[in-house]
Amino acid sequence: TAHSTNEPQVAYEHIAECDAESEPDHGMEITTIMIRNIPRKYTSTALTHELQEVLPKFSFNFVYLPWDSKASTNLGYGFVNFVDAQSALDAQAHLDGKTWCLVKSNKTIKMVPAKRQGLEGNIKEYLTKVSHTEPR
Repeated sequence: TAHSTNEPQVAYEHIAECDAESEPDHGMEITTIMIRNIPRKYTSTALTHELQEVLPKFSFNFVYLPWDSKASTNLGYGFVNFVDAQSALDAQAHLDGKTWCLVKSNKTIKMVPAKRQGLEGNIKEYLTKVSHTEPR
């Protein structure tokens, strides 16, 4: 169940698999973006902080960063759901191809539409799988 706050929902999982090559259905409004090349040391809190530094307040409402508890790192990709399609487009324009701010990394931010779209679908998919949380 979604919380009724304006803070982004953060989903945690200990290991997840992703079909990175999948595309959302044609004609579907794009609100969920897959972010690639996330530095492995980032937590979901760090990713959220990075996004909040450059994006308008309350422009996104869900952050999911798959976590490998054995390696104590994320898996290098994550998902962010934006409140509307324009916010997703604006985020992509501001961040895609840019470097990460919180750590030194040669990786650049890569943003692509996620296969699963919308807050409700993401909550059902990822929050129901929660088994462990990562460090904050």
